[in-house]
Amino acid sequence: MKDYRGLTAEQRRAERRRQLLDAGLRLFGGQGYAATSVRAVLRESGLNERYFAESFASLDALLAAVHDEIHAEMFFAAARSLELDAPPIVQIRHALVEMARFLEAEPLKARVKLVEVVGAGPLSQASRQRGLRAFAGLLATAFPQPAPDSPFQPRVLATGLVAAVNELFAAWIDGGLTLGRDELVDHAVVLVKATADRLTDLNASH
Repeated sequence: MKDYRGLTAEQRRAERRRQLLDAGLRLFGGQGYAATSVRAVLRESGLNERYFAESFASLDALLAAVHDEIHAEMFFAAARSLELDAPPIVQIRHALVEMARFLEAEPLKARVKLVEVVGAGPLSQASRQRGLRAFAGLLATAFPQPAPDSPFQPRVLATGLVAAVNELFAAWIDGGLTLGRDELVDHAVVLVKATADRLTDLNASH
């Protein structure tokens, strides 16, 4: 059955969910997760409590959903930047540039992605970990395959580097690092290249 605007019940639910996600982004990215309540989200979205429960079981669930959307947008922007015929380290630089551009252009999304999900609820933490693992998988493509008898795993190294680069980006958007975007990327690339070069040396010694 459609309402007077020609929308089905499912379309109306999707529309209300979108309103809640947009309100959550504005509040989480503007004043922070700890300062936000379900009631505040309802005021911001113009919806009532019944409609919040229709889409989300908790404020943590809303934050996780907001983060999932931000991660997908950022990850696909980075993945689209890759030139598959370029050397791996060049591809990673392109991906890092796109990530930095995204964060610089979207301050609310940057705060949610890098700050607000840290130490939030279990659903948000799980969303954050999924995002970090996805970026680690992308980063691992910059590393040479280890020798058969090598104890070093590119995915493990990439996981540590993603955590380090994540902290660099977080400090940058917070104003703790007085670097331009290209300078930030240069520092991140040094970390990645140093690890890739060391893995190459280790492979040669086996």
